[in-house]
Amino acid sequence: LFVPILIDQAFLVGLSLVNTAMISSSGVAAISAVSMVDSLNLFLVNVFVALATGGTVVVAQYKGSGNPQMVSKAAASSLSVVALVAAVLALTVLLFYHPILKLLFGSAEPEVFTHATTYLVGSACSYLGIAFKEAVSGALRGIGRTRVTLALSLIMNLSYVLLNVVFVQLMDMGVLGLSVAVNISRYLAAACALFYLLRMDESLRIRIKDLITWNLSMFKKIMFIGVPFAAEQLFFNGGKILTQIYIVSLGTYAIATSAISSVLAMLLQIPAIALSTALVTVVGQCIGRGNVQDARKFTRSFLWLASGCLLVTALLLLPF
Repeated sequence: LFVPILIDQAFLVGLSLVNTAMISSSGVAAISAVSMVDSLNLFLVNVFVALATGGTVVVAQYKGSGNPQMVSKAAASSLSVVALVAAVLALTVLLFYHPILKLLFGSAEPEVFTHATTYLVGSACSYLGIAFKEAVSGALRGIGRTRVTLALSLIMNLSYVLLNVVFVQLMDMGVLGLSVAVNISRYLAAACALFYLLRMDESLRIRIKDLITWNLSMFKKIMFIGVPFAAEQLFFNGGKILTQIYIVSLGTYAIATSAISSVLAMLLQIPAIALSTALVTVVGQCIGRGNVQDARKFTRSFLWLASGCLLVTALLLLPF
């Protein structure tokens, strides 16, 4: 369960480093704009990632209790809820992108602001793709199919890097190229996720009609778990946006410095984040079986492991 998630997280951070390096070739204004918008993207994308995690918990509980029919219903409802929320958020951003950027980053230089507008519109168009992929990954993690989630992540991230090479490096399209690349890669991953669910998967048994059927009781169950987690993520990443607003006021070079350092700092967190993601499935299945003692034991173990991993990665990376 853990190793595919760890590899997934390592690729995610590694490819973020590569992308930051590539967009830096388009200049300080470009990397500053991408950094500004990514802080907002992180704020919004974590809403549907949190709801997808709510789906993971419900799926894992039904899996632990040995109820395959409810596992299927929970997974289908999770996909519907996450896709709906992503569509609403995307539409809101596309309608109000200019006032949102003006309110948050109005003190940015004109060139940075222009790049940021292009990247925010492009990112908003891709929300539905990343949301569907995350919802499918969350449901699959709930039943322990982390190898499939790793494959989907690799499809999305590797295609993103390759497309960035084409659009940003070879065609010199800058931030526009980055926006095109993020849309193609995310919708490609969403299409692969849908194909896997409908044609290859034998565990969740989801059909198209399940995705358009509204199961209100299941929606409530997923939202009951997902909404508090989403609120937590909004508060946490809201703090990051406030920090970003302050950094923007310091000038373009300060934004670029923060962007590069933030990506490097993510290296520290790779094992700890992978452990926290795996723990959701493990504890969910324990609770589904009614085994609270095991849930407590795993939570304690994972807390110590994650803390130890953070200490080790810090000691390894700080000298360099």
